[in-house]
Amino acid sequence: MLDITGKNVGITRGDTGQFTITFTGDDKPEDGSTVFVSLKKTKNSEDMIWEKRYTVSNDTVTVTLTSDDTDLPFGQYWWDARIRFMDGTIFTPMLPASFKVLEVIGDAK
Repeated sequence: MLDITGKNVGITRGDTGQFTITFTGDDKPEDGSTVFVSLKKTKNSEDMIWEKRYTVSNDTVTVTLTSDDTDLPFGQYWWDARIRFMDGTIFTPMLPASFKVLEVIGDAK
């Protein structure tokens, strides 16, 4: 199960899923810009659980979550997205948002 509410993500442990980030407004990146999507256990943690890089195309990136990405202990994590524009400028278009790994009963492995 994948549930997106606003910028908050909930996904069942071990599941795969995708969601799309669409950029609008004055600060939207041009095609070819890089978006970094990062996950940490706490907002203040120095340790990254994972970071994914995507290239903007048609004002969007599609974030793909593998079962390895979501095979984490149940609980709340934090994610954000940062943009590196073609000229090297870095911009963070969002505050960190909740990323919850939800409990599951069965094992599909």
